[in-house]
Amino acid sequence: MTKRRRKISAFLRALFLITQILLGLGLMIAVFSPRISPQTFWPTAFLGLGYPLLLAGNTVLLVFWGFKKDRMFIYTLIVLIIGCSQLRQFFQWNNPTPDEGLKSEGIRILTYNVRLFDYYNWTHRKETKEKMMKFLQKEQADIVCLQEFFSQDTALHIRESDIRRVLGKARYSHIEYTAYVRKHKQHFGIATYSSYPVIRRGKVPFEDNGNNICIYTDVVIHGDTVRIYNMHLQSLHFGAEDYHFLENPGDGDQGQTLKDSRRIAGKLKNAFQKRAHQADLIRAHMDQCPYLKIICGDFNDSPISYAYHTIADGLTDDFHAFGKGWGKTYVGLYPAFRIDYILHSPEFTPVSYEIGTENLSDHYPVMSVVLPPSLAKTN
Repeated sequence: MTKRRRKISAFLRALFLITQILLGLGLMIAVFSPRISPQTFWPTAFLGLGYPLLLAGNTVLLVFWGFKKDRMFIYTLIVLIIGCSQLRQFFQWNNPTPDEGLKSEGIRILTYNVRLFDYYNWTHRKETKEKMMKFLQKEQADIVCLQEFFSQDTALHIRESDIRRVLGKARYSHIEYTAYVRKHKQHFGIATYSSYPVIRRGKVPFEDNGNNICIYTDVVIHGDTVRIYNMHLQSLHFGAEDYHFLENPGDGDQGQTLKDSRRIAGKLKNAFQKRAHQADLIRAHMDQCPYLKIICGDFNDSPISYAYHTIADGLTDDFHAFGKGWGKTYVGLYPAFRIDYILHSPEFTPVSYEIGTENLSDHYPVMSVVLPPSLAKTN
């Protein structure tokens, strides 16, 4: 090997080595980021958001070091082994066959961000609202949690009575509105429907909630009081220009690209911090609850985020037992992972879990069936 080739080889190894150190360190921080509140140190939340990319980058480098028979292969392998500890939050290899008998006995839970039932015609399809209603009618869930709920006092779009009619057996309701447009008699908010009697309704107060909200509904299921939390945590509030930049990052000049990057980073930081505070408030409220719990909602955050970790701690996520493939609940390009969840007290026994394929909102519906403790003991 000539002197020049040795220099080039040494330079390339140094370049890959620096890349490896940065990607390896980034992956390690991402793995532990759920334990660090963005209110204390927000940059870690960005690395948690980029976990899939960091994992993929380290995998590519592992192959590279292996091909080169470089000692960095061992370092990268150790990093990947630790990094893969969070992979189950995003991807599952399950191929379960749910027991249809148990499914018929269990509690059918549905959470769905319905995006105002397409009131503003985002899908550009007039039949979207009707298809949503048919989906809800077909599911006949026992507990239905709807975020970005919308109803109108007139029949111009959709009335609350229309929703109640298609839900069928879920005739008890708890609805909280975050906004009311008097001129058009429009209501915007969140709604929980239940086939079980409601004995208490309440709200977890957020100091600066805007359109984000968390409500709780106490119901009686087979003699046990169960508290249902339905939440919609802080949104990113990305606009058309933000999504255009994410889909076409190289379209503008350097100055515009920098400006767009700063704008998006600022929105992400603000959302991370607000969700962290909201999650802390919900966790404190949950810790005071003496009942079994079912948690549903649009967290607007990844499954290795501080918000998810704080709320889900000590609870069961049915995706781990019955999920299949890459869990993606957001329809758009970003974020391409789970941001909608169904969690519950470990006393409930999971029977099935499914992420719907209905492309009617900007979120997919999430469905789960669980057995309450009273029935689980007899099966």
